[in-house]
Amino acid sequence: MAKQWGSADFKFLDIPHPIANLSEPELDLRVENLIDEVRHLFLTGQPG
Repeated sequence: MAKQWGSADFKFLDIPHPIANLSEPELDLRVENLIDEVRHLFLTGQPG
């Protein structure tokens, strides 16, 4: 997707959907499954 938009090196996270109908505990589980990826993206940033 990023390559099609002209930013082949752009890092992004893929979050499973739908989320609108999830309960709070289910949302918490989704966050727990993604937190390491989020932390890594924040710490490494986007390629320059």
